[in-house]
Amino acid sequence: MEQQRQQQQQQLGMMRRRSVTRVGRIESSKRPILRVERRVRALRRLVPGGKHLQLDGLLREAADYVTGLRMQVMVMKRLVEMLSHDS
Repeated sequence: MEQQRQQQQQQLGMMRRRSVTRVGRIESSKRPILRVERRVRALRRLVPGGKHLQLDGLLREAADYVTGLRMQVMVMKRLVEMLSHDS
């Protein structure tokens, strides 16, 4: 009985220290800033010129970059459609 109570307390303690993210991974709830910092570093690597921007500029540039990439994909799809109909 005592062992079962200790296991329940341990499980409860683990649930308090962890949170589940949107993708289902369990990460420490004490480190949300580190998670954000990791994501910002990743974004800086993905966005051209991102290493030299402040956070607000990085986010604006990332939005513009994604918009530009979407436009390029649309153009390429149209080209493929046009070229495949001509064949």
